[in-house]
Amino acid sequence: MTERLSQAELEAVDWVIRSNSADFVAWADLSDWMALSAANADAFNRLALLDSEAAQRLRSRQVQPLFAAANDDAPAVGSGRWNALRNWPALGGVAAALMVAVLLWPRGPVVIETGPGELREVAIADGVTASLNGSTRIEYSRDDPRVLRLVRGEALFDVRHGSGKPLEVTAGTLVMRDLGTTFDVVLSPTQTQLAVSQGKVLFDARGASLPVEQGQGVRLIAGKPGPVRFAVSGEAVAGWRSGRLIYRDAGIVQIAEDLSRRFGAPVTAAPAARSLRFTGAIGAGGSADETIRKAGIMLGASPVKTASGWRLDAPR
Repeated sequence: MTERLSQAELEAVDWVIRSNSADFVAWADLSDWMALSAANADAFNRLALLDSEAAQRLRSRQVQPLFAAANDDAPAVGSGRWNALRNWPALGGVAAALMVAVLLWPRGPVVIETGPGELREVAIADGVTASLNGSTRIEYSRDDPRVLRLVRGEALFDVRHGSGKPLEVTAGTLVMRDLGTTFDVVLSPTQTQLAVSQGKVLFDARGASLPVEQGQGVRLIAGKPGPVRFAVSGEAVAGWRSGRLIYRDAGIVQIAEDLSRRFGAPVTAAPAARSLRFTGAIGAGGSADETIRKAGIMLGASPVKTASGWRLDAPR
C-alpha cells in the first residue's frame, strides 16, 4: 500500500522545489510558513536535507537513465517523460524515494482546510497570505497559486501591493480580483460576502464587475436578485481573528453562521427569531457555551442548548 504524504509534506515539497530556484526571494514567506506549526518545520527540514543529499550523490557519481529510450540498444522498459532516468539505486534509497515523490506525485490542487473551530494562517504565494476561519476549505493550483477557490467557510486574504499578478478568488459563482489589499470572503449556504479593509477589489457578480473599495462590502443573498452593498470597518473585517465579531445591522442568521464557524458547533436561528437584527460587538474569546449565552442576551434571543449545538429562539 502506498502511504499518502501529509498536507505538511506536500506543501514542504513545493517549498523545497521553489526555494531551489535561482530567482526565489520569498524567504520571509517560507519562514512564516515553517513557523505555523512544528509539522511544517519538520517536513521542510527533512525534505530539504534529503534533496541536498540527492544533489550531492548526483554530483559525486555518474547516474545512468532509469528508462532507456526505445531506440537505444538496451531493452526499452519505459517511454515518455520518464525516459530521462535509469539505474535509480545509484541515488541511494532514501534520497531516491524523495526524488520519486517530487517527480511522480500527482500535481493536483493544493487543498488547505480547517476543522470546526480551528483557525489557521498560511502563505499562499509570494506576497499573499490567507487566514482561514473554522470549517473552511480553499484550493489552488500548484502552477498558479494566485488563482484559488473558496470551497466553503471564511478566509481573509492579505495581498502585498505590487507583489505580482492579481489574486483571483472564486466563491460559488462569484469571482473577486485584487492587486494589493486585505479582504475577507464568506461562502455559506445562505450568502456570499466580500468585505474590504484595505485597497480595492473587483467583484464579478452575474456578469457585472463591481469595484469594492476600502470600508465597503458586497453581499449576495441566496434566493435574492442582485448584490447588496454595505459599509464595514477595517476592525470588523478581521475581527474574528482576535475573537471579536463586529456587526452593523446584521441578521441573526448571519450571526448564527459566524458563531458556528468560530466554535465548531451548529448554531441555528429559529424561524420566529429570524427578524432580529444586531449592531455591536460580540466577544468570542471564551467558551462556546459562555459566548453563545451572552450573544443570545445581546441579540434579544433565547439561546437553547440542543443535542448537537445551539438554537437561538425568539425572546420569551
